[in-house]
Amino acid sequence: MNLIHLLKKTISLSLVIFIIIGSKHSVFAQEPNVEAAVIWEKIETFFSPPAEFADKYGEFLSPLKFYNGRSVETIEDWQKRREEILSRWNNMMGVWPPLIKDQEVEILETTHRENFMQYRIRFYWTPTEKTEGYLLIPDGEGKKPAVITVYYEPETAIGLGKPYRDFAYQLTKRGFVTLSIGTTRATKAKTYALYYPSLTDAKVEPLSMLACAAVNAWYVLANRPEVDSDHIGIVGHSFGGKWAMFASEDPPQRWVALNHTIAVNRLLGVNNRVAMTNRPEHSPNLKSNEQIYLFFEFFLKH
Repeated sequence: MNLIHLLKKTISLSLVIFIIIGSKHSVFAQEPNVEAAVIWEKIETFFSPPAEFADKYGEFLSPLKFYNGRSVETIEDWQKRREEILSRWNNMMGVWPPLIKDQEVEILETTHRENFMQYRIRFYWTPTEKTEGYLLIPDGEGKKPAVITVYYEPETAIGLGKPYRDFAYQLTKRGFVTLSIGTTRATKAKTYALYYPSLTDAKVEPLSMLACAAVNAWYVLANRPEVDSDHIGIVGHSFGGKWAMFASEDPPQRWVALNHTIAVNRLLGVNNRVAMTNRPEHSPNLKSNEQIYLFFEFFLKH
């Protein structure tokens, strides 16, 4: 489907996977406002697996066990386990180059569309490569939540491509600052991913470098005066969905894998941080997109 990370296109059932990171509290740790309560009522069911998959963990290795077999019992244990996982992944996939936390973004073109400004921009998404994308900023004062959109190229998300893939355009009209990026050159070359420092001498797995590029895009957004840097999400469809989440479009049985994430959240004292929706077709539609937009409205605005 669409959404928050990255992997490989499947057939039949598509999905949206939502993972919320960073909050130490439950969804309604504070008294919700009326609008938030209405939105939550529409998306609440997506945060629980069907009964047939509830509390099923399959043959997946639990993230709550150290590689030596010792169980993770406390939050302090989990911090050590995270470091262990990161070290293993870095050994397997390569270490990211230093993140680009403060850079001057080039503005190539400025256009006012409807109720927002559209800027075509250029910035470094790896230490050696620049990319072009679109920054959309709603009219009006004050800091706003923001969303990064990722795809094969940045034009589709701003409304210049196939229908129901215009996530940046639609979210901007709802009051979000958005940054649309895509692998334009790699797509034309049919190499698709990013290769650092070069295609012939890649030191980091290409899919991992896509994640690194998305983090650099996060810093571009977070440094904008119009953006509330504590409320930034990411969304994509198909290849973009994999890029956004390192999770694939899959059938409901994938709750078995997601249950391991829920178990980690339970240890950390939080709930309702993982959700999944399904649809029968690969292509997004009006209903599936509304689920995405409501998700961002609830978690980033309310």
